[in-house]
Amino acid sequence: MSWNGADLFATGGLESLPPGFSAGAGTSQVFEGFPVAAAVRDGLLHVHFAAAALEQVPESLAASSGGERALAVLYSGTTDTYVLEAADTGHTSRLLVISEGEVVVDEGAPSPYEAAPRADTEGWLFGLVEELTGTSVTALPGVTETWTELRPG
Repeated sequence: MSWNGADLFATGGLESLPPGFSAGAGTSQVFEGFPVAAAVRDGLLHVHFAAAALEQVPESLAASSGGERALAVLYSGTTDTYVLEAADTGHTSRLLVISEGEVVVDEGAPSPYEAAPRADTEGWLFGLVEELTGTSVTALPGVTETWTELRPG
């Protein structure tokens, strides 16, 4: 599939935005409408960084969000590198980095889903995100939430 982008899922609303971002004036029904966009569904903030905005992804994205629980995922299909960071109350509880099919960073307790075979790292990561958030990443372009443009600053 070769996705290139990043997603943050955090409990709460727009008050859980990562530091350095504020809501812009633009809204859209598709998250690809803006380089960085946010939507809130069922008490879960979702921030999507398009490939063009990857340089704006803060380090320790999940831990720096204002959410009580947060999950950040970075997909770089072009370089075959994938990162998952989970945080509770601002502290990273799980960090997993997979590059070219090999685990290069493995910190914290894995979820039971992580024992599933990983023949396709990207698809496996999508499944893990869905397991942890209840949201299907690959279905996101079809969701009907209103996405709000986010701007740095």
